[in-house]
Amino acid sequence: MLLLFLLCAALLNAAQPWSVDDLQLWREVVEAHISPDGSTVAWVESSRGCTTLWQAATAAPKPRRLHENACRESLPRWSPDSRQLAYVSDGQIWIVGVSRPLARLASPPLTLSWSPDSSALTYVLREPGRDPEMYAVPVGSGAPRRIAHHPGPDLSSLPSPDGSRIAWVSRDAKPQSYVIAKLHVANADGSRAKVLAGALDRDVTHIQWSSDSRTIYFLADDRGATHVWSARADGSVRQVTTARERLTGFSLADNGRAVAVHPDGEIFTFPVDVAGAPSTLASPNADLLAARITSPPEEIRFPSDGRTIQGWIVKPPAFDRARRYPLILDVQDAPRRMCGVEFSLRTQILAARGFVVLCANPRGTPGFGEEFGNLLRARDPGDDFDDLMRAADYLVTKGLADPARIHIIGGLLAAWAIGQTDRFRSAVAVDPVVVYGGPLRSPINYADNFRTPTLVIDTGVGPGASALYSALQARRIDTELLTLSGAPQLESILSWLTR
Repeated sequence: MLLLFLLCAALLNAAQPWSVDDLQLWREVVEAHISPDGSTVAWVESSRGCTTLWQAATAAPKPRRLHENACRESLPRWSPDSRQLAYVSDGQIWIVGVSRPLARLASPPLTLSWSPDSSALTYVLREPGRDPEMYAVPVGSGAPRRIAHHPGPDLSSLPSPDGSRIAWVSRDAKPQSYVIAKLHVANADGSRAKVLAGALDRDVTHIQWSSDSRTIYFLADDRGATHVWSARADGSVRQVTTARERLTGFSLADNGRAVAVHPDGEIFTFPVDVAGAPSTLASPNADLLAARITSPPEEIRFPSDGRTIQGWIVKPPAFDRARRYPLILDVQDAPRRMCGVEFSLRTQILAARGFVVLCANPRGTPGFGEEFGNLLRARDPGDDFDDLMRAADYLVTKGLADPARIHIIGGLLAAWAIGQTDRFRSAVAVDPVVVYGGPLRSPINYADNFRTPTLVIDTGVGPGASALYSALQARRIDTELLTLSGAPQLESILSWLTR
């Protein structure tokens, strides 16, 4: 009797596969910031369509939500004296504990940071028809003023703790080219601007000053992983972390204690310049992760046009090496993103329905340098399409994928694919941006070749979805047009792929 009871309990407590319903349970940590004194971390969680502000002490972590009725909070930023926490709510700049907004803006700011004396905030604001520009706003009163005059778009900014300099990230103005996001530094008035870490051929994100204003720390994606780097005024650059992991946020305290976020929502702290193991501060999805069967991403490398291209696959639970599985070619092209070792809830849900999910990093993908990002030749589809096809061939050759059950999900590349080959069992084109004006600039030019059953999803980005759907209808191809987003989108995708 006891054995039967234990067996029943084990069955009840057994982990279950991931499902679309888990999208409603998932809590995504958008970003996390540690106070300058290292005592407290504030972060934003996104769940069920709301973004909310949370806080926890580093010494005795007990996460708590700051505003129970809020639903659109973002960009938490500590003042240098650790006494004030600024944030954006409903598009306006607020300070915790103050009953009115600090500034009423025409559009939500893209970034937010404090002046060294805690008296002013700088932010990047996008105005219609213009590249993002950097302004400053005093906490009390005063008019904004422009600091940077770089010809390319400015992406983020951060004053040094001593107030003498300001750092920011910017791209050069090169239309139709992939340009590395570089680290810039200048005096507080914008004079003597120069590029730091110019030898590092990777995009700079999440910049942070050291407390002595001598070093800038930042994140950079590299070949499927994310690392912390440091740059000094003399031009030297150093890799700080070596673990093969993906990080979605990074913040640094004056005492050298950093906080970062893993894609599974775990918030953890670690020292940047001394040996020490990381410690978990909060893990909003810990219970859900423990109750589900997760398949780890596996790296593959395959040849394509004389190069070795990286890809990542996630297999179904209880994977059987003797079987050939249906394959989903998941194309990250809207915008083009690097895939890697990170946990992806969407990928886990697709794999749990019996698919091998392949995400490749073809030519043109960030995280492999500017030269790799500009390898695409002026043809449609380009070399990235060739790389994706060879990735599918590689898995077929290895006996993992069934050549008769290959599916593709993506944006423009998926739309091009159905006009170039009939090898796909079905396709899903999400917001395929159709560009008019040239003989080879639109997948619609290949409409005579359309043969693949295609689900077209329109989330309102542009006219591409309706144009593609009309072309498929004209060719009498099995097609559907859906205008939706979020959880219903993934359920619709799975229903289409498993018909």
